[in-house]
Amino acid sequence: MNKFKNYLAVMALATASLGAFAFEAKNPDPNKVLFANQGGTWIELEEGAQYRCEPASSLCVAQFQNDVPGQQMTYSRAGKFSR
Repeated sequence: MNKFKNYLAVMALATASLGAFAFEAKNPDPNKVLFANQGGTWIELEEGAQYRCEPASSLCVAQFQNDVPGQQMTYSRAGKFSR
């Protein structure tokens, strides 16, 4: 019975640690250009620019393959862009 309790404790710890990594927030790549969605137009954000993504169903900011809007997104964050 003690072995079973130890097994359950180990499995609970392993499951919790896997869950923490699975839901880790992804951050934008610091080596790529970050674009903001202003009314459906992607504008380049200057490095270090301050912005907010207010709750909304649209995309707030994104990064694109080869730093070209319209190509495959490599990062995105939902919300409404504001400064």
